[in-house]
Amino acid sequence: MPRHAGPLGVMLQEHERAREILSRLVSAGSAFAAGDARRLAELHTAFGGYAALCKNHFWKENDILYPLAQRVLSEEDAAEVVEGIEAVEAALLNALPVELSFIDHEDRVRYSSHEHGERIFGRTRDVAEF
Repeated sequence: MPRHAGPLGVMLQEHERAREILSRLVSAGSAFAAGDARRLAELHTAFGGYAALCKNHFWKENDILYPLAQRVLSEEDAAEVVEGIEAVEAALLNALPVELSFIDHEDRVRYSSHEHGERIFGRTRDVAEF
């Protein structure tokens, strides 16, 4: 699958476009938060553009890119991708200055951030088990 053409190339171009829009969002948002009300229209336009880009991008991922990847990746490659995604997700959640716990319908902890590091608040032994 070519990286700079076809579906993958389109997705990568959209990633670059998203970074550009997010840069504008940060700039306009920071200025607006600092009191520059004139930046509100720019902030609104950037949010709208980012939302539209994400909506279309997610559709392309789900309906085009992922099915294509399933056809070309071996089971081992696919497992490696999932491991990488899980590692990034855990790192992102562990970087937050709060702890997150997900409890299932049976009141069992299914996920807890910071599980391998220093806890922000203590937990009983039964909560740590999942």
